[in-house]
Amino acid sequence: MTNPIHYFSLLITENILNDVIGFANKKARTKEAIDTFRTIRHRKRLQKITKSHSKPWKDLDLTETKAYFGILILMGIVTKPTLKDYWTTSTLFETPGVMKIMSRDRFLQISKYINFYDPENIDVTDPLHKISCFIQHVIVNSQLLYYPEQNLTIDEAMISFRGRSSMKVYMPLKPIKFGFKAYLLCEASTGYVLAWSMHTGKKKVGDAISEIVSTLCEGYEGESYHIYMDRFYTTTRVFNELRSKGI
Repeated sequence: MTNPIHYFSLLITENILNDVIGFANKKARTKEAIDTFRTIRHRKRLQKITKSHSKPWKDLDLTETKAYFGILILMGIVTKPTLKDYWTTSTLFETPGVMKIMSRDRFLQISKYINFYDPENIDVTDPLHKISCFIQHVIVNSQLLYYPEQNLTIDEAMISFRGRSSMKVYMPLKPIKFGFKAYLLCEASTGYVLAWSMHTGKKKVGDAISEIVSTLCEGYEGESYHIYMDRFYTTTRVFNELRSKGI
């Protein structure tokens, strides 16, 4: 079996999705408990909620979570001006299958509570604390599933984003000029991504470069790998550290 769903399930395993499900259900139940407490104290708010069309939260399960991620992937392939356009009933502009898989209200409700971290066990000083656990899961799976050839490369990649974020950067010479910058360790011959580190801009350039290279190369020490990189990374400190690790 070598279809796209198979590859997706290898990287995004059911263990990862079960964690996401647990975090989302916990967040939703906590929010509903807080809203219930407030309505008891404020009767006017209770009347507004009674008149609204919002539905009580129904716990996520694995099947519905996979359907949700499937719709997200579809949105990345079939782009439309607004979110509601994916649920239009127009014969000319409808998106086949989406309405049968999930209603728009349910999709928005899941989007509101989808969560990739446990609020009770996070490091808030980490700019990526909301997704760092998810990223590590994917990186570990990427490395377990593939044994690379001898030649590797380290370079940057841009992830397009035009919203608000302190991590957003502007790279005028890149095809994607606005977005998030990531440092990647890839197999040179295929481009397969083995590990990556997001640029946060919280450290000095000299210290950051050494730490980035060291982090990306974890697990590949002593195997005589050859790493190719441009002059942005080529410092004496980096070379000495790689040499001491057998790279």
